Amino acid sequence: MKEEREETIEKNNENRTIEAIKAGFIGVIGNLTLFILKLIASFLSGSMAILTEGIDNLIDCISSITSVIGFYASDMEGEKTHPYGHGRMEYLSGLFISIMIIATGILLLKKSITNIINPVKLNIIPMLFIVSTISIIVKIALVSYTKHKNAGIKSSALNANIKNYSSDILATSVTLISFILSPFTILPIDGILGLIISIIIFYSGIPSFSENMVLLLGKGASEEDEKKIENIIMKYPIFDKLKDFEVHDYGPEHKIAIIQISLKESFDNKELKYDIDKIKEEIKSKFKFEPYIYVDVDEIIKIKEKTYLI
Repeated sequence: MKEEREETIEKNNENRTIEAIKAGFIGVIGNLTLFILKLIASFLSGSMAILTEGIDNLIDCISSITSVIGFYASDMEGEKTHPYGHGRMEYLSGLFISIMIIATGILLLKKSITNIINPVKLNIIPMLFIVSTISIIVKIALVSYTKHKNAGIKSSALNANIKNYSSDILATSVTLISFILSPFTILPIDGILGLIISIIIFYSGIPSFSENMVLLLGKGASEEDEKKIENIIMKYPIFDKLKDFEVHDYGPEHKIAIIQISLKESFDNKELKYDIDKIKEEIKSKFKFEPYIYVDVDEIIKIKEKTYLI
């Protein structure tokens, strides 16, 4: 039974990595295509807004490559120097992606301000409308596809990409509006819209940065999970209470739960071992934890601070 469970976990981890890498490669193809199209459109029209978006797509392409590398590295087995594996590489890649998004926003903000101060005459050509429309369609498809893949994966790196793609849809919609309004105003609308896009890009990276930073530093157990664990334990009459619960996160697929419980004064050794095995099975099936259960028998054996590892 144990071997079958471990084989299932290993297979699930492998499938998770494959699906995540697929999502990353699709992101690379989509964003690289948009970058090339927008670079050509910017060259022909002189549009700062479309160039800003093109550079953002190039950064998105690099981000997707980073996520693929992160997923591949996080799937590597543990060794002597990293006994718990390399799962946090996924968090690191997500953090790197968010930093790139924020840096891109700052860089494009500077370029847009320059374009407002020294505006360039915009040559409105049909290609601008075509490329912007294609971009919106591609980004909607990428959001839908990545969300579908991430539904079962729950990856912070893919989540960063989803948020970035969503902000790109808004940014491109704003750009499309600027092309429509441009012939009817003397304002440097291309630079103004480039400024708005850069701010959208900048702020889209902040939530992902915070999320991945928290995961890298180590996210503790939630009160909700602690309550659920306590409910599982208290179903067994020989246990008195949950004394302590900690979660050590070594990656999305490798989390260790340290659980300390106390016993009631009347219990049977065989019953204790059986109940603990059942608790472990239930926790593994409901949470992505590898549980280590400590039973506190201070009150029973009258020896202060003595604990046995089961």
